[in-house]
Formats: sequence, C-alpha cells, structure tokens
Amino acid sequence: MPKLVPIVEGDGEVSAAPLLIRRILWDLGRYDLPVIAPKNAHGRGNLEVAGGLEKFIKYAWKERDCGAILVLIDADRDCARELAKTFSKRVEAMGIVYPVVIICAKHEYETWFLASLETISGLELSGRAGLRAGLAPQNVEEIVSPKAVLNRYMSAGRAYKETEDQEPMTQLLDITLVKERSRSFRRMCHAVEQAVGAIDNDAKTVTP
Repeated sequence: MPKLVPIVEGDGEVSAAPLLIRRILWDLGRYDLPVIAPKNAHGRGNLEVAGGLEKFIKYAWKERDCGAILVLIDADRDCARELAKTFSKRVEAMGIVYPVVIICAKHEYETWFLASLETISGLELSGRAGLRAGLAPQNVEEIVSPKAVLNRYMSAGRAYKETEDQEPMTQLLDITLVKERSRSFRRMCHAVEQAVGAIDNDAKTVTP
C-alpha cells in the first residue's frame, strides 16, 4: 500500500504534521493512505544548505512503499510561493522517483492555529491549560510571529511549547475555518490532494 512520507523542519511537526495530513485526507474521504513518521530536518537551514533537501528526499525515497513525499516548512519572512518554487526546482534537478509536493506555511505552522482560535481557546491541551478563553482570529497571514502571539495568549503560568502544544492544537483546529482564513492552508490542502492524485495516477511530478 502506498504511503505518504512527510519531511518537516522541526520537532513539533514530527507528531503534528502526520495528524494534520490525516485530517485533510479524511476530509477528502480518503482513509486508505497511511502517513508515516516524518523525516525531521531539525531546522529549515538543514534543507536550504547545498545538498540538504536532496539528502532528505533520498531518505524518503528509501521508505518501503513510498507513494508520495510532502515537504512542509515555515516560510518565516520569505515569500512562501518563491521558496516553494526554489525547492521544487531542486527536486526536479534530482530526477523524480516519487511525486513530491512542497508546502510553505506563511509565516509559521502556528499561523494555522491563529486561524482557528475559537475552536482551540479555552480548552485543555493534553490535560494541561491551553489558550485563554474567548480569543478571536485576526488577519492571520499578516502576523509575522505567530508563535509569539500564541505565547501571549496562553493561560497564566504557561508558555507555548511546540513539542507539547502543536499536536493537540492540530487536533482541535477546524479544517474548514482555516481554509477560509489562510491562503497557505488552502495550498496545504491542495498539496495533499495533488499527492493523492499523483499516487492514484502513478504520476511522477513535483509541485510547488
């Protein structure tokens, strides 16, 4: 059975990204494609460096029953579209063994939590106090430092911690709301659709 193989840039996404991809798959009515544990680059810089992205793509190729690879990174202050194009060109230059999709969150993965504040705030996160109650979303893709905003929104005595909070927040976010409020999340959902389509059609493609 073909599998989706994520490549992520940080420890928090190791558990959160597969959950998010599965939720998007389920939203598409696809329950048949496993999502395996991501390849963790331990920082976007390790993908940007010469040969870095290529090394992790080759790691993903080696996975048994690899069906498609999803590269998920934060754009930070860069243009998400241009960054995705740059990464795509590097993959194309390798020769495409399995389909690859590149997704750049604007500005950070946490942007998508800010787009669903009303479904996350006021609730416990894995048995711990989470975001304060009564929070409302803003124009989320104009917020340059979503992690810093989440940190300010946490309940008293709590700081936002990626490795503890990303997964439960991912479980609580509303897919439909975030698609409405975040262009980069719509790209994330479309990328998953593209990966599924490539697997179904046995297409060797790379898409930014």
